[in-house]
Amino acid sequence: MKRGIFLLPVAALAMLPGTVPADPRVTQFIDEQINARLRAENVTPAGRADDATLLRRIYLDLLGRPPSATEARNFLDDAAQDKVHRLIERLRLYPETAAHWRRVIAAWLQVADIQNRGLQGNELLDYLAQAVADNRGWDVVAQELLDPNSEKSGQRGAAAYLGHFLRSEDKKAGREAATVAVASAFFGTQIQCARCHNHPTVPAWTKAHFDGLRAFFDQTEADRDISPRVSVYRLRDNSPGKDAARPMFLDGTKFEIGSRPRAQLARHALTPKAPHFKRAVVNRVWKQFLGRGLVEPVDMIHDGNPGSHPQLLALLADDFATNKFNFDRLIASIMHSEAYLRSARWTGPAEQRPAPELFAVAELRPLSGPQMAWSVAVSTRFDRDIVERAQRLGLPQVLRGISPETRYAWESTEDYIKLSDTFRAGGSPTTARHAVYLAFDPFMKRLLDPGWGLVKELADESDDEAAARLAYLAILNRRPTADETDAVREHLKSAKDRKTGCQDLTWALIASAEFRFNH
Repeated sequence: MKRGIFLLPVAALAMLPGTVPADPRVTQFIDEQINARLRAENVTPAGRADDATLLRRIYLDLLGRPPSATEARNFLDDAAQDKVHRLIERLRLYPETAAHWRRVIAAWLQVADIQNRGLQGNELLDYLAQAVADNRGWDVVAQELLDPNSEKSGQRGAAAYLGHFLRSEDKKAGREAATVAVASAFFGTQIQCARCHNHPTVPAWTKAHFDGLRAFFDQTEADRDISPRVSVYRLRDNSPGKDAARPMFLDGTKFEIGSRPRAQLARHALTPKAPHFKRAVVNRVWKQFLGRGLVEPVDMIHDGNPGSHPQLLALLADDFATNKFNFDRLIASIMHSEAYLRSARWTGPAEQRPAPELFAVAELRPLSGPQMAWSVAVSTRFDRDIVERAQRLGLPQVLRGISPETRYAWESTEDYIKLSDTFRAGGSPTTARHAVYLAFDPFMKRLLDPGWGLVKELADESDDEAAARLAYLAILNRRPTADETDAVREHLKSAKDRKTGCQDLTWALIASAEFRFNH
């Protein structure tokens, strides 16, 4: 079978309930386009990553957590040649996918600082999770976020998006913040530099474009309706004043001043033929899986910045729109490609490492704050405690993985929030602050207590080689090398006692760069 066409046939994918089959033709086109440029640049790409690396990568990308030691062992022991593709399809069915991706999308929407509040969660995060779980068309999601009907239960949480910005006491500043966020998230445009004057580097983005886009929100007010259990924003559009600005979209299309300008925006900008929306979403999804967008920065998509593979972006955007903006199909088509499955290891001279925009070698991606929090929980066995507490509260459970309700319950705790915030994306994942946190934070010290969790299991294991295997499977999701096994054996022999030695081993693996990257 040709390189770039995944082994699992479409007929088999269609038999899996709840998923939308990836189109092998799209996956093949991805690899053809990436490989064509590699040939033009005379670059030989890295091969496919090893099974353990792909196992961890796929779990982190789809579920936002690594596999448990048992999940890792079962996968690595599987001799099936198509097990990587089947893993992708299996995890796409997990309810955890929606629980993780709601935070990914919140980051795109520039509201990533939103935290859960109690077991009812945050109304916007709840809305996004349900949208992903329903595999709602992304055009429908965008329309509901821009012009929600708060009277419909399924859209109540959507109003919290614009409400997040418009709640500002400074109405003008709130509307400008909403304009900037919408332009970036939905249309791949960094419009804020045109707020006061024409954009200094992009002639196509003028102050008139900023003012025109802001005009879609100038009449909008956000009222907060608070009940004992839930807080919901209600958006309303006031009658336009005599000095109201005329709405204008980024493509220069102007609109008459009406009673529902946000609905006008959604009808014009979210159609299959509208280029800004479909390219922006595809570019962000691509970056989420491959570490950088086809266009960088992701909100600088314009004619003067065509990106690394313009034809590929155009094809993916058109396929996305033609197939009703199906998020699940887009994700699957990318994940099954050899471009996604490549190794991050470059065996050639460092000075000859290919440019990242060629996608010849996988990018090393620091774990996000939520990914780091769940990685610590799963690797130390704390996830078992999380599930047990959820069961005692009567929260729903699932046969495979961790139920969304269980995840939400822990994500509302101070321990999760502190751990997630400490490793928030945007800074270096290997700072002294992070090392100090992992060594001295009370919650981390509790997870590394010798009388509990993984450390206790390691200490109870009398065979040093078996202890090394368990530690590496649980924390790094791979088996140790012979040298690593010898190092573990020597350390356990030289430690003050076995419990202390196992505690040191667990901390060292969690504090390692390998643990803190998706590679």
